[in-house]
Amino acid sequence: MMFRPKGCLRFLFSLITLAAAAAVCSLYAQNIPFGLRKTGNIPVIPFNSNDTLQNAWCGGFNAPQFYETDFNQDGFKDLIVFDRSGNKLLTFEYNSFNSKYAYKPEWEAFFPACFNWIIIQDYNGDGAPDLFTSAGNGIKVFRNLAQSGELPQFELVTDLLLSDYGNGPFNLYVSPVDLPAIHDMDGDGDLDVVTFYILGTCVEYHKNLSVELYGTTDSLKFALDNSNWGHFTESSTDNSVNLNDSCGRLGEARHSGSSLLMHDFDHDNDPDLFLGDVSYPELLVLVNQPENGRDIIIEYPSNYPDYSALKIDLFPAGFILQPDTNQDPMLVIAPNTDNQSINYGRVAKAFPTGNPNFDFTGTETPFLTHEAIDFGTSAYPCLIDLDTDGDLDLIAGTYGRFTPSGIPLVDGDYTASLSYLRNDGTNQLPVFRQVDNDLGSLLAGNFFHLAPAAGNLNGDEFPDLVVGTYNSGLLYLRQAPATGLFQLMDTLELENVPTFPVPALQDMNNDGKPDLVLGGRPGRFQYYINTSSGDNVQFEATPIIFEGLETIQEGVSNYGYSSPTFINYNDTLRMFSGSESGRLFCWNVFPSSLSVETQLVDSNYTFVNDGSRTAVALGNLGTGQFPMLIQGNKRGGLNLYQGEEALSIPKSVQKQTFRLFPNPANEFCILEFSAEGLTKHVTLIDLAGRQILQLETNSETATLPVGTLKQGLYLINCRFSNGETQTLKLIRK
Repeated sequence: MMFRPKGCLRFLFSLITLAAAAAVCSLYAQNIPFGLRKTGNIPVIPFNSNDTLQNAWCGGFNAPQFYETDFNQDGFKDLIVFDRSGNKLLTFEYNSFNSKYAYKPEWEAFFPACFNWIIIQDYNGDGAPDLFTSAGNGIKVFRNLAQSGELPQFELVTDLLLSDYGNGPFNLYVSPVDLPAIHDMDGDGDLDVVTFYILGTCVEYHKNLSVELYGTTDSLKFALDNSNWGHFTESSTDNSVNLNDSCGRLGEARHSGSSLLMHDFDHDNDPDLFLGDVSYPELLVLVNQPENGRDIIIEYPSNYPDYSALKIDLFPAGFILQPDTNQDPMLVIAPNTDNQSINYGRVAKAFPTGNPNFDFTGTETPFLTHEAIDFGTSAYPCLIDLDTDGDLDLIAGTYGRFTPSGIPLVDGDYTASLSYLRNDGTNQLPVFRQVDNDLGSLLAGNFFHLAPAAGNLNGDEFPDLVVGTYNSGLLYLRQAPATGLFQLMDTLELENVPTFPVPALQDMNNDGKPDLVLGGRPGRFQYYINTSSGDNVQFEATPIIFEGLETIQEGVSNYGYSSPTFINYNDTLRMFSGSESGRLFCWNVFPSSLSVETQLVDSNYTFVNDGSRTAVALGNLGTGQFPMLIQGNKRGGLNLYQGEEALSIPKSVQKQTFRLFPNPANEFCILEFSAEGLTKHVTLIDLAGRQILQLETNSETATLPVGTLKQGLYLINCRFSNGETQTLKLIRK
């Protein structure tokens, strides 16, 4: 019998919303002023529309990949979206009543970290879809351990898939910029791999030998079966293919990006191929007509309707979705790169099945991506009462919206502007309506990377703007009183302005004037003292450096892309910053006349994870006593967090000192400690912060009974007698 989430599973998600949706909230509330919980409860109305965006706060899309799995166990397939831009995985529940998807970030915590691409397929036939992802130039595999009715639970099977190339097993090569196909090519029940040869040009078919060797589908043992699958080659000069080409592999130029999707679109019981190529908009439809037991690609069928419609700018990849088995499948196409591809609005298109002989021949419709706030590549939010009506409005800048050149291999252009989302509600019940998509008329200036900061600079009580740009320094825009119109006044003459500058306006020397604080690509912070007098707005040219502060995360990037914002909370000035790695930083700041003192609160605040190159804004919105945080990211969208009371669980400051198994657990779990000779105080806590069980032991192992607990997610905290602590998550199944 299929388990339905009406009881324990529904209860679980009332708890997960408290923590997993907020990156398990905070595990060290003694340091942080408030926790953060991801939400989407502020309506957003896009430009020239009266309709509220369905998934406004999901964070936007640049290079989304789409897969299905019924993770909420309601009988319908939900949606996993993995975006190459920032390597971010998003989860959407399918609503069978309106056939729409709703962003549900609480599910994201159940999936492993992925890079470059993912494919979700059930390789071992147990009914729980497994996960394949990039391992650099290869494939990493995670097995889904969930049984029927259980939550997703992934275990690493191999961090590098191997294949026998004829002289022993080697890395099964997949370029990190490609998207391979994982498909049952020979109909024997196990999953095979189709990928481009390491130098490009031709396609390899790696056969899974699981059924042949073991009689089951649950193994991943591969051998190269065909080094020129389909007997065709991809052109090295354009996106055409050469039929009946043997692929001599005589040092042809390596292709720079291709996407592969296998599907029997003409219903003749053999796998056909949808092929996308970098720098080109068309998703090629290649028909398979086997000869003598070998797959052969033939001429495109002239009777396949609307072939020319299968295109998107640029580098298309195809995905097949069928959330309701009572409906026909649809083909979704989207860009497979976050560079030189369409990056806002209708990023993805869906093609339904409209012909009994061929799949995916119906009229295209936008798919999911048009339902989000999305400004292009990167988003820089700023909260300010721009219209002086007493509530906070939202301004957002962007690196730019991409417009293709229309000529293959010729780069397109990025153009940036500022968007103004006016608050038509109140601070307690905000409603954002986009009333201007070119605030200050900067679009005509051909800028890219526009990062705004707002504040009263000339003393007239109407907020003005300082805008960081990549190619023109820092712009000063003055607001004409009571009109909402901005005039570009000047470029601020300042020394040592970082590349990709992100400004904030904050009084740092307690003289009543907003000073200019800058972050940027180097990942550091500096401020310029405001020396303005009336309409003569200026800052001291030489900055004061925030010593010892940076947002660089080693192993991720050599840059930090710091993005400061300030809030005075509980009589303490706090500076928050996004980063290249996506970590959220927080410092307590103590301004003085000649310098600034800071105290690190945390360099991974509440474990917020919205992808890379994040930027933040904070403001007193909503009905609670805590501020809200809006965070932009490289995908060009925004995420919304409600501040809340943080969980009072101490932070672990040492390496892991205990482990628990089995996990998920049914009747009991065993705790195994690596620390000898220390007393261990163990506390089991639910996600509402309640202590469920406590024990104390001096042994190296302990058994924790969990059979009477409700299904769900719990925290186990262990405090050792030497002062060290460690907290792990436990799933009661």
